[in-house]
Parts: sequence; C-alpha cells; structure tokens
Amino acid sequence: MQHWIPLSLRWRARRRQQGAGGGAAALRSTSARRLARRRRTSSHSGSSYNNSSDPSASSACVLVSRCETNALLPGLRDGPDDGIPGSLDDDRGSGTPSTSSQTELSTFTPRYLHHAIAGATAGAVVEALLFPIDTIKTRLQSGNFLPSVKSGRHDSSLKAVMDSHLARQKLFHRPLAGVTPAVLGAMPSSALFVGSYEPTKSALLNLVQRTGGDVDKWSSACHLGAAAFASCVSAIVRTPTEVLKQQGQMAVQGTPTFELCRDLVRKSGLRGLYQGGWSMLMRDIPFNVIEFVTYEQLRRSLKNLKSRPSDQPELTSKESALIGCMAGALTGALTCPLDMLKTRMMLNEMAGKAWWQAVREIVSKEGPAVFLSGIGPRVVWIGVGGSIFFATLDIMEKSLLAYTTQRENDASKKVRRKQNQQQQRVTLEV
Repeated sequence: MQHWIPLSLRWRARRRQQGAGGGAAALRSTSARRLARRRRTSSHSGSSYNNSSDPSASSACVLVSRCETNALLPGLRDGPDDGIPGSLDDDRGSGTPSTSSQTELSTFTPRYLHHAIAGATAGAVVEALLFPIDTIKTRLQSGNFLPSVKSGRHDSSLKAVMDSHLARQKLFHRPLAGVTPAVLGAMPSSALFVGSYEPTKSALLNLVQRTGGDVDKWSSACHLGAAAFASCVSAIVRTPTEVLKQQGQMAVQGTPTFELCRDLVRKSGLRGLYQGGWSMLMRDIPFNVIEFVTYEQLRRSLKNLKSRPSDQPELTSKESALIGCMAGALTGALTCPLDMLKTRMMLNEMAGKAWWQAVREIVSKEGPAVFLSGIGPRVVWIGVGGSIFFATLDIMEKSLLAYTTQRENDASKKVRRKQNQQQQRVTLEV
C-alpha cells in the first residue's frame, strides 16, 4: 500500500503533463473520478493494492495532506527517473520559455515564416527605394532603346550617353516605369528566397556536424548550396516579374502592367512570361552564391574579431549594412556581363536565339566591351541595395523574434496557470 500513492501521483502527473486540454478534461471526467473512487475504496477493503495488514496504516497512507502532496508532486514531475518532461515552471526568472514550452508553442510561430516575412519586407523596400537606378541600368544595357552615339557601333557607356542630348532625354524619361510589378513581385520572390535559404543552410550545416565534419571548413560550401537552391526556388516568381518589369522600363508610352502581361500571353502564351528564364538562372545563381557566401564569410570574420566586445556576440544592423554593401558591390561588378545578357534575352532582342548564339552575335556586332554596359549604375544599385536589404532583414528578424518570444512567454504563463489550477484539483481529489 505504501507504493500505491506514488504510482498514482505519477500517473496523474503524466496525464497532466500531456496537455492542459485533453489531460485536464480526462481527469475531470466522470469515469476518472469513478476510477479514483474505486481505488480508494479497494485500498480500505484490503484489495490487492493493500499490502499492509494494518487498516489504520492504510488510512494513514490514503489521507495525505495537501501540503505533503504539493511537496511530492514537483519532485515527481521533474524527477529524472519518471520520464516526464520538465514543466513550464522551469523558465521562472529566466525571461524565456523552457525547451519543452518552445517545442509546444513554436507550432504556431515557425522560424521559417520569420525568414519569409523579413525577406519579403527587405526585397520590397530595396525595389521601391532604388528602382530609378535599376531603370537607368536596364536602358543602358538594351540595344534598341538608346540611339547610337558613335557611328557604326552601339556605345551605351554612361559617358557617351550623357554627351548626347537625345539619349540623355530618353534615359531619364519616366524613371519609375515598371515599378508596380517590380515591388509586387519582389515580395513573394524575396520571401521564397530567404525562406528557403535559411532552412537549407541550417540543414546542411547540421548535416556536416552530424557526420563529424569541420563546420568552419564546409561552411562556404553549405552557403553556396543553399544560395543556389534558393535561387532556383525564387525564380518561379522572379522570372515573370523581371520580364514585366523590364518590358515596362522600355515602354516609352507608359503601357500599364496589365496590358503588357496580356500582350505577352496573347503573343507567346504563358511561355512569354518566362522568356529568358535560363539566362535569368545563369545570372541569379552566380549572383546569389557570390553575394551570400561573401556576406556570410565577412559576417563570420567580423564576429570572430578579438577586439569585439564579449557582451555583443551578434552583429548590429549597421554592421550588417556595411558588409552587405561590400558584398553587393563586389557581386554587382562581377556579374554585370551575365546581367547584360539576361536583359537582352528578356527584352526579346535576340529573336529566340540560344544564349551562346546571342553571345556570339553581340560580340561580333558590338564588341566584348558591351557586356560591361551599365556597370556603374549596377554597382551603385546592388551595393546600396545590399546594404538596405541585409540591414532591413536583420531588423525584421530581430523584431519578429522578440514578438514571438513575448507571445510564447504569455502563452507559457497561461499554460502554467492552468496547470497549477489542475494540480490543486488533483490534490483535493487525493
């Protein structure tokens, strides 16, 4: 009989720990009360649970005081041999939920959703603020928009264009043309990219760690693979967005986005929205790989500096903006030839030619230097854009994490309050 009460209390603690919903309802149900009443009756009548020959001892064992039960239950709940997870009371005084509460409450606040929201916000902010520079870059790279300012060959360098009055007028005319599809498309495409990049990066780093590899040695490869995969995922939305944006940038008369989309679909079907898709991937995969690998390595190096304060292990938003600007400017310069080829393919200036045929034709007609068209605006656009993107991404992720932590703390307090009320009911029943 002396062993029946601890086993009963363990059973009740397990049922209570399984959840405040189903467990509490089961304990409050009529069948649970009847079962408890039968066990108490059988203990008084000398059933198989009663191992004591003294009825007074049985009564003393059953009549456990409230304070004794309160002292016993926490030990049973947190004991290492009972197989019961730690309670939500573990986070008292820490300000953050315990591991069990995070596991239970994180179902409605997944971390990848934070990355997607932060990425969508950062992408939309960059497109809205720096779109005129992107328009100038696209018009400089096009072979049909600007008139020839040198006899015989197309010269789209910024200096040559500025020397021509007509070219200068066309270059700066309607700089916000095509901004609507750019901003609206940047939100889902950036959400897909960041929302797939971060989980893939974490999965690859965890795989290296589980297999016993050196994380520092393989970190660049993990960032490379995650960026390449995220580029392919985001291209589903980014390609038609880029087509409509650049078609709008080249439309002198200000054709609405809906009419551009309708004309493309009527002329070429849905494939028209994905014209130049392979050239888009040829640019985006190297671009994102170089930018994010450079950013991650600069971030790691900055965090490991010996002169860095020990109480500030994470980078600030200003530091993220600085290394984002460096990574973006370098990437913009290195990938300018690929971006120029992508612009020509998406504007359908190559008349359905494959990319290698387009490269051969451009080199034969305009020379290899034309692949650096628009490199100045592109470096400025990607450099400043990288600074804004990574700073906004850092601010949004920290804000969302703080908001989620507060929600989880509030929810854990409610769960803990409900468990305390349930514990008092169980104590009174015993």
